Amino acid sequence: GYSSRISSSSSSSCSSSPFTTSCSSSSSSSSECTPPPPPPPPRDNEERRRSKLGVGGSKLALADPAAYASVIRTALEEGVVTFESGHGGEGRLADAFRTASAEPIVAAAGTKEGREEGRKRKAAAATLTARFGYRTRAADPERAARGEGSEAGDDVEERIIFPDDVYVETADAAAAAEEEAAAAAKKEAAASGDDAKEEGERENEDEPSAPKGPDPSRMVAVHNLSSEYALHKLSTSPLVKLRRRIKDGKAPPPSPLGVNLVYMAHNPEAQAASSLHAATLSGRSHPPLDELREIVRERLTSAFVGLEEGVDADLIDSYGVCSNGLSLPRSHPMHLDWMDVLGASSDAVQKYHGDDDTAVELPNGVTGTGTGNTGGGGGGLISSLSTVQLPANLLETRGLDVARDLKEYLDSDDGDDGDESPPKIPHLPRNVDVFVARPLTAYPDGGTGAAGTGGHGLHPLKLVDYVIDTAGGGDDPQFVPSDIHPSREWTHRLSSHQTPPHYQSALNVAMSHFDATPLLELQSARRLSAEERETLDGCRLLQSILHDLDANLADPERTRSFAEYEEELFARVIPVMHDTFEELDEDSAGVLQRFFAAHGAAVRHASARNVRALLKGGGSVGELNCAGYGDDLTAETSLQEYALGRLLGDANVDRVIVGCPRAEHIVEAAMAADKSAAAAAR
Repeated sequence: GYSSRISSSSSSSCSSSPFTTSCSSSSSSSSECTPPPPPPPPRDNEERRRSKLGVGGSKLALADPAAYASVIRTALEEGVVTFESGHGGEGRLADAFRTASAEPIVAAAGTKEGREEGRKRKAAAATLTARFGYRTRAADPERAARGEGSEAGDDVEERIIFPDDVYVETADAAAAAEEEAAAAAKKEAAASGDDAKEEGERENEDEPSAPKGPDPSRMVAVHNLSSEYALHKLSTSPLVKLRRRIKDGKAPPPSPLGVNLVYMAHNPEAQAASSLHAATLSGRSHPPLDELREIVRERLTSAFVGLEEGVDADLIDSYGVCSNGLSLPRSHPMHLDWMDVLGASSDAVQKYHGDDDTAVELPNGVTGTGTGNTGGGGGGLISSLSTVQLPANLLETRGLDVARDLKEYLDSDDGDDGDESPPKIPHLPRNVDVFVARPLTAYPDGGTGAAGTGGHGLHPLKLVDYVIDTAGGGDDPQFVPSDIHPSREWTHRLSSHQTPPHYQSALNVAMSHFDATPLLELQSARRLSAEERETLDGCRLLQSILHDLDANLADPERTRSFAEYEEELFARVIPVMHDTFEELDEDSAGVLQRFFAAHGAAVRHASARNVRALLKGGGSVGELNCAGYGDDLTAETSLQEYALGRLLGDANVDRVIVGCPRAEHIVEAAMAADKSAAAAAR
């Protein structure tokens, strides 16, 4: 995914921006520049749409360092200057960014004349985003430190309990629920005066052991939004260190690009997860939604207090929220209200700046310069909240509604105009950038991990067309451009009513190869041997499997998600085949290999076709309510080009975060931005 927020520089009255041409300092001895003519009306051009792209970091954090740097380098050359570190990937991003930006950025080869200077100006500063909240630690760090466990590593975060740590894994929540239930039972017994009676009854019994909770050496997943944890993350962040070195001019020449660092609280709604799990596992009803959301808002306020201190210490430029809950319906227990985000930010400003003592003390010996927003009274303070990142796409549209409502609220007047609307939340900026994540991936369950309706569950729907093998070559065709090999073609360029050309042939060959007719005829003449009966049963089973897989291609409910097909293949089909056949002869193995390669291409074609039909016609899948955005989607346009184009053209969307694990994906995303801009201009 991509996430970006471009900061404009204003070092002089003639400074350049990504969308204007700077004055030449050598054209006159005067310090003033000739005033430019009145600017034309804003134009949605290719450069502007490219600047709304960002590079996600989840997959890149696992990439080879050289490949990571190559992706960033390509992005900078293409005018894309926003990069997301992803969970746990700050160090990898810092290293890759330092490597990629160590040489002057030039325009990519083959681009239109005149773009080079514009892209150099765009790349004057890059926006880097990081997020915090989740981490792993020892189940009982104190006991683990005493040698009672062996799994805890050397990472300091694995050996510290921060205030308000909550378990986020079901198994860990179960242990927490057991501890909570035991404590509640003990408290209730003490209150009712039953302690003495219970002690008497147990006089001759072994004393039950107290609940011990998780094994102290086991690593558990926790979530934390305390100001203490936020400051700890800032004090140990490789991106904070990178930003400081660049600002202080300590980066080795040639000097890297400037950095605008945005730190985001990740999934604040996870703070409610522990209460929900504990209630479920103990048989109690869930706490009221208002109670859960008050917990989340209090914890988010604490995080923002720490981040306000980080801005004040000049460790980061601003902060934000990265949340799946923002795009969930209000009735969902993991919903996060955007008004709560604004309210928490306002509360944090008042809590942090309300103290006359402006000294900044941070952990681990890190000190700040105190250049943040500390002056003025409470009414003049403005929150450093800059960014809200949420999932949205043309099939999951609630996030787009949130973006619209958020922008309209911030742009509105105070509300004190005689109507009954409440006063506007104080201390807010006039604008907050909205970053859209998962622009090409829609989850029927909203990404919550809960099973959906109709058997859809977690399987995502991809707003993508694929390059597939149309001649049975056997190579992975997904990332091979069709103009390189004549047997590769995009799924949207194939007939929408037919399977790929080689599929039917591969199916026929497989069905014929495992035809049991000769054995059935032999069975009518004599008794089959044990080996022949096993072969007959195996052929029948394989033909049944092949028939079912072929029939699924015609069922939109079964072929909207390629991930669902892969799960069925590896969880059901292949294990059944392994259990049935101890060993396949070389010919049979080859026939099956060619069939599954062809069938995989057919499933990609069918899933792209069915998602396209869903996009154009509307309807619902699980929690998805598709609004029918695809009225102007043509057969010549790929799904990803169309989906990215619509989001890039949305005035309420400031960045579109796209996963690009390879450098060529950056080029493809940039081309999609160019095509959407050209289409909008027409």
